[in-house]
Amino acid sequence: MPFRAPSAARMPPLDFLLADQIASPQRIARHLGVSLRSLQRWRASGNAPRAVYLALWFESRWTCKHCRRRPSMKSNTRAPGLHRWSASARG
Repeated sequence: MPFRAPSAARMPPLDFLLADQIASPQRIARHLGVSLRSLQRWRASGNAPRAVYLALWFESRWTCKHCRRRPSMKSNTRAPGLHRWSASARG
C-alpha cells in the first residue's frame, strides 16, 4: 500500500498549512500537544518538526485534494469471499 503522506518536497509551506486552519492558534497548539509559544516560534521561523507538518496537512484541504486523486483502496484490498463471510457472520 503506498504512503499517502507527501514527501517534504511536496508539502505546502507551514504558513499555508496554518492559514488553512479555522481554529484559533490556542486550539491548534492544544491539538498538536505543544505550547502556544512553540507554535508562534515555528510560525516565525517558517519551520516545524515533520510530525507537526503532517498533523496540519492531514487537517487541511490539501489532504482532501490528495486523497481524492488516489483510487479507493477498499476494492483493491478486499479478499475474495470476504463479502460472503461478513454477511454470514452478521446472521
